[in-house]
Parts: sequence; structure tokens; C-alpha cells
Amino acid sequence: MSITVPDTRSAMRRILLVHQQTSGFPLGRDALDTLEAAGAWERLQRPLDRALGVLLEAKPEMRAPDLTVALVLGDPEDEHFMGPCQGMTAFGGITGYITITFWPYPENLARLEPTAAHELHHNLRFAPGGVVWDPATVTVGDQIVAEGLADAYLAATGQTAAQALHAGSAEVIAATPRG
Repeated sequence: MSITVPDTRSAMRRILLVHQQTSGFPLGRDALDTLEAAGAWERLQRPLDRALGVLLEAKPEMRAPDLTVALVLGDPEDEHFMGPCQGMTAFGGITGYITITFWPYPENLARLEPTAAHELHHNLRFAPGGVVWDPATVTVGDQIVAEGLADAYLAATGQTAAQALHAGSAEVIAATPRG
């Protein structure tokens, strides 16, 4: 299995120009500069490799597909995205692909690696030969189990779910049981 995190900086800069010329939401180059300064693309490779290693150690016979991870800037003017979603959404439900859509403020930059590992778990668990996920029949219980396992998996990679979800809250992190 190979994990590819395409360097989408130059493509996003070109898209930004077209985006702004076609009534797109106001998005400054500073967001891309923030991602670049934070080394966002480079930071994804190591935790994904480590997370894959944890899964392969637990299940050596697992066949992992090649994976492409796309980093996408979200709309900072979208109330739902910036409110309940805290400026970050991610999707790993299509075998071989993970998309992380976010706005790069410091808390989200801190959540980048654990979010990728969480989505990797979904991606591999529901890949062909794994758990069958039928959106027409999935229950709330199925969803809770899927999210709970992905969060428990974070602990195996050295990061608790609370740390991933509340990276900016020392109070929450301090109250998180470890062990």
C-alpha cells in the first residue's frame, strides 16, 4: 500500500484566482500561506504511515489499498462549517481516498494528524473485504460503533479522541483518562 498526500498548493493557488473571479466566497492567500507555513501536507505522511503500521500489526493479513489524501480549504463564511463543524470536516468513506476540508486556524492545524488517522481507520475498515456499510440500512448504533472504534484506534496511535477533538482545550485534555 502506498499513501499519497498530493501537494495541492499550486493547484489551490490557481483555483483561488478563478474562484475569486467567479463570485466565490472571499478567501485570501493567507489561508494557503498558513497551511504552507504549518507544513500541513508534509505533516500528514508520518502519522498515516504510523497508523497503518498499528493496523497491520493487529491484522497482518489485511490488504490495504493505495490511499490518496486531499486537503481542501473550507468556506470560512459558512455558519454550519465554522460553527457546529468547528471549521473541519473529513470523509474516508470511499476506498482509497480521504478528504479533509478545514479552515486552518491553530486548533484545526493541531487536529490535522489525528483526523487523518481517524479517517484512515474508516477507510480501511469499510474497504472491500471489510465491514459492509449500506447507507440504506445503517443504524445509529452502527454509526456510534464506527466512530467509537475510529476514536479508540487513535489511542493506539498515541492520541486520545479528546485530544483530537479538543486540541485547544487544556482543561478537556487534562481530564482525559490515559492508559
